[in-house]
Amino acid sequence: MKRLLATAFLCTNICFAQHHHNIQPVPQHHSAHDPAIEHPEFPIELSLAGAWESHYVSEGRDNLDDDSLASVEATAGYEGITVGAWAAESPDQDYREYNYWLEYNYEWQAFTFTAAYTYLDFHTDDADDKEISFYIGYAMPYTLQLEIGGYYSDENSGTFYEATLSAEIEFTDEWALTPFANLGYNDDYIAEGHNGLNHLTLGLELNYAINQQISIGAYVAHNIAIDSESKKYADDDLLDDFTYYGISASLSF
Repeated sequence: MKRLLATAFLCTNICFAQHHHNIQPVPQHHSAHDPAIEHPEFPIELSLAGAWESHYVSEGRDNLDDDSLASVEATAGYEGITVGAWAAESPDQDYREYNYWLEYNYEWQAFTFTAAYTYLDFHTDDADDKEISFYIGYAMPYTLQLEIGGYYSDENSGTFYEATLSAEIEFTDEWALTPFANLGYNDDYIAEGHNGLNHLTLGLELNYAINQQISIGAYVAHNIAIDSESKKYADDDLLDDFTYYGISASLSF
């Protein structure tokens, strides 16, 4: 499973996004321009996004061993229900992956509850998996956002848990800066990896809203491995300390 920084980044606009694929959603500043208000006759929210990342990172692991990943994504949402598809390919090696998901979001006061089902097609490896994810987000004062949750793998019969803390700082209606921290915990999700605390990721994301529909973004993050034992666990071999970065663009209508 690919977890966005994970603005995958990051809480309301980041962490609540797709926990099962790669593109980090670029936040839209709806306070200035809200398409839903301007076009009430079209309640379905559509979006397209594309991204390039220097590493393919999930569960604190550099999955392609220093090689990059390019990806595209399409989603459609209506009253808290979202369907989406994500396609990714590495420009540096023969790797392709496709994700398809159904997601439900419910907001109550300062809380956001998210549940999703994802089908993952690892085309290059001729393998697949089915995952169920669950997240609870809490909006705190000073734009702080806390999200706690995880995702269960049908293939490995294990769960990966994570907690993310972030804060969006809006300089203008167009510019926003988001620092974030993500802590991961493995519970048999990584079959040949050690169980327990897995990694800590610290990052910074910058986004620019060109207009009410188009946004671009960039991020840099540093992964810190926790208790990696590659000599004992084969899947800990790619769990290491490294820095990575990426760029993205999104269109909503």
